[in-house]
Amino acid sequence: TLVQTEMQRHTGKVMNPNELARYSQTALRTFTFAWTILPDSAKESQQATGLIKMFRKAAHATKNNNLLITVPDHVIVSFHGAGVKGVEMIQLPPCVIESVNVSYNPNNTSFFKENNAPVEIALAVTLKEMVPLYSADVEAGY
Repeated sequence: TLVQTEMQRHTGKVMNPNELARYSQTALRTFTFAWTILPDSAKESQQATGLIKMFRKAAHATKNNNLLITVPDHVIVSFHGAGVKGVEMIQLPPCVIESVNVSYNPNNTSFFKENNAPVEIALAVTLKEMVPLYSADVEAGY
């Protein structure tokens, strides 16, 4: 193949033909963040609904017309105050929202009297890398 020929030409070594076949790509990592939202009032429950809608909307593309779409939002995650010098949390590269999972009242069946809103909401958001990482990226903290 072309890769073998170029490798032999530049290094003088014959490339193992099986080595390239075993490696197909660097997998994209996923990260899941889970929260339990415990609103104290019907108003806080409405705010939680707005937060969930914001995540769900950001996870989907926007249809501009029959031919064009705008890709979903990308997310920049940062950890503030997590870890100590030399043991910091890893940095996350730009990601897209892969899934948003919501469970209303996962542990009980209580609701607010005013609007029947749930008193407990479990929210899980899964993010996926947009590009693969390489060894130099790991050295940089990703």
